[in-house]
Amino acid sequence: DGGYISDNICYAYNGNGGLGAIPFARCCSIIGGAQCIDESETLIDPADDTLIDIYCPADYELTGCTVQSYEKRFDGILPYDNYCQLHSSTTTVTGYARCCKPSDASNTLSCNTVSAISTGLTASVSCES
Repeated sequence: DGGYISDNICYAYNGNGGLGAIPFARCCSIIGGAQCIDESETLIDPADDTLIDIYCPADYELTGCTVQSYEKRFDGILPYDNYCQLHSSTTTVTGYARCCKPSDASNTLSCNTVSAISTGLTASVSCES
């Protein structure tokens, strides 16, 4: 039914009657500076289980995904290599992809995704230090 981040740990909560919680952490290493932009897509009254991909531009790296529901329900958003996939329910939702690139040629940026599955109330993942 949502999630939060605390002390570098991503938590996901299983909603009332839900089938499980799957937290995702997008773990990135940035050496030097980075320039970041946000991409978004809004689905207005979509059919249930509509999927939409929100891509980062070709020279950017996906650093995170999030979703906003206007009626307290959504199916989720998943990070992939360079895009976020929004899974809608039957309510208006907006998905966001945070995209970054090194600010100059001497800087580096690399990311990977970690996740876990739980059928309990909560699940959590974290990036290695």
